[in-house]
Amino acid sequence: MAEVSVIVPVYQVEQYLRQCLNSILNQTFKDIEVILVDDGSKDNSGKICDEYALKDNRVKVIHTTNIRAAGARNIGLDNVTGNYFMFVDSDDYISELMVEKLYEKAQETDSDIVCCNFEYFWENNEKDSYSTKQRSEVLSSSEIFNHRKNERNYGFWT
Repeated sequence: MAEVSVIVPVYQVEQYLRQCLNSILNQTFKDIEVILVDDGSKDNSGKICDEYALKDNRVKVIHTTNIRAAGARNIGLDNVTGNYFMFVDSDDYISELMVEKLYEKAQETDSDIVCCNFEYFWENNEKDSYSTKQRSEVLSSSEIFNHRKNERNYGFWT
């Protein structure tokens, strides 16, 4: 059983998928499982998922028919073994410290949910940063819903 499960819904992303998976597998926090839910891709995405599963025993692949991203995430949730889970979109990549920092913050604050900043990188090398303010907050379950209405800057809410 891994400490953190990373769920990746996969659909028609062969041009981005290797960068995404490499960023997840190269985390400084190694106690992870990666659940790839191939959502009926007609390109080579499913084959790439299988290739990574053969190379790294932390990778599990589930092939489904096209049930869309939310359905693929739910299938991933049904298969997690970690104490924590996170979602990464298959056309994104993450910092090598992301899982470690989020895990440390969850442990430090005894939180069930932790969020982080994110940046959009466009194909023309422009980027947009969101929630660049460094802050740490602990919110109750009722506060989190009110916070969501007032601020949509957290990567968690996108």
